[in-house]
Amino acid sequence: MDTNTPERIGKYRITGVLGRGGMGNVYKAAQEPLNRQVALKLLPQEYARNEEFQSRFVAEAKAISQLEHQNIVGIYDFGTEEGVHYIAMRYIEGVNLGDRIRKEKKLGWELAVDYARQICRALRYAHERNIIHRDIKPQNILLDNQDHLFVTDFGIAKLYQETSITRTGVVVGTPEYMSPEQAEGLELNPQTDLYSLGIVLFEMITGDPPFTGENPLSVAYQHVNTPPPLLTDKVKDIPRRLELVVIKALKKDRNNRYKNADELLYDLDTVFDEGAGAGDTRDMVSLEDMEREARFAEDKRIVDRRGNDRRRGLRRSYFRRVADSRTGKEWAWLAVKVLVVLGVLGLAGFAIRRAIVLRQPIIPEGLRFDRFSGAGNPVYACDDNTATCWEAPATAAECSLRFKEPRLVNRIDVVSGNNTAPGAFVQYARPKRVRFVFNSDIEFEVELADAAGRQELTIPETINAEKVSLKVMETYPGTAIDKVCISEVRFWHSPDQ
Repeated sequence: MDTNTPERIGKYRITGVLGRGGMGNVYKAAQEPLNRQVALKLLPQEYARNEEFQSRFVAEAKAISQLEHQNIVGIYDFGTEEGVHYIAMRYIEGVNLGDRIRKEKKLGWELAVDYARQICRALRYAHERNIIHRDIKPQNILLDNQDHLFVTDFGIAKLYQETSITRTGVVVGTPEYMSPEQAEGLELNPQTDLYSLGIVLFEMITGDPPFTGENPLSVAYQHVNTPPPLLTDKVKDIPRRLELVVIKALKKDRNNRYKNADELLYDLDTVFDEGAGAGDTRDMVSLEDMEREARFAEDKRIVDRRGNDRRRGLRRSYFRRVADSRTGKEWAWLAVKVLVVLGVLGLAGFAIRRAIVLRQPIIPEGLRFDRFSGAGNPVYACDDNTATCWEAPATAAECSLRFKEPRLVNRIDVVSGNNTAPGAFVQYARPKRVRFVFNSDIEFEVELADAAGRQELTIPETINAEKVSLKVMETYPGTAIDKVCISEVRFWHSPDQ
């Protein structure tokens, strides 16, 4: 052991180092006088001086100490000794899942599904007790010598997230395994653990997580905006049903993702069922839709036992009886009804088409640029493509444009920074205050967040816009390039607002 390793923490004698990280160091220790082997996690000392953290530590440790499950690392003890918070856990002889993946590159899909089911059972048990892990990743999953999995570090991420202390180098959650809502700083629920489990399952099968990048920001952006690659693009002979399970687990919108661990566990259990599910994987249909289609197909086979000729004969005789029974007045009244319905449908179609047009962003075909500054035409920031951008000197970033026809506008979408290369958002000056002037007299000034994603700006009133100018009034400091960069500016009309 090195000189930074303590010899003893209270009744625990340190015998080895199991791991070090921003969330705390983990040691192998012997609990005296029982001489029981434990894994001892020591949280950073600066937290001992924070009363908020101390109260949360006790509450969270009590909650997670109640988790007694075959796939969860049990907690023996917790407390504070000489200003250091510690958690004593069951010692697992083996390796973590991350080391296993690095050693073997990728696991067979059958073994990966078995591991995922064990993790899912642990999450189901914890979620039923209102405990969210928040940092599911291979390094927090331990493997013993019998391929038995144990999830560890429940509640640790929550301790850091809900305490008003910041530490350099500590990220609450790991970027490669963060859910979209976690990357955006939204409120979390158990579905965030299921998304992270989907990432782990993808990595076990392919050898790499679906989203990687040169910095945490670029990875977080992909979680929020980029569809994950398909398993079958990376590994052959994957069951179609398994592909669909991963797709559903990694849905960006929580409404389309697995609602709870029971749903995910059920589908994982049925991956091995031959013939379960049908349809085209690349259409990304849900498992429920596929199963519904399969049931409908079975019902159709039962109903269609009669011959086609007999069915056609029955239909013809039915319509003939109906036609013979109608009088002239009834036919006239029916014609009026049909005309009224067609008229209503025509008006509805026009209204729907008009609403669709108004809801579309303005693209270059509907714009004419009167004035701009910078390298290149700012059309590149209005082409409905966030992979292109408009660059201009940070001190004189300005352009004006004219709509081909007057257009109702009550919302502006802005995507700051250059999204064409990782890290470019950090290098370029990020716009902070932007002024929009509509029709030369309606002024709208807004302060943008220091973020690379899309920002929706709601205008206080709906404007019948003929032209608009925008000017970057102020930028965020600390950039390497003295140019402001905007990937996208879109003008919308949303009737619902």
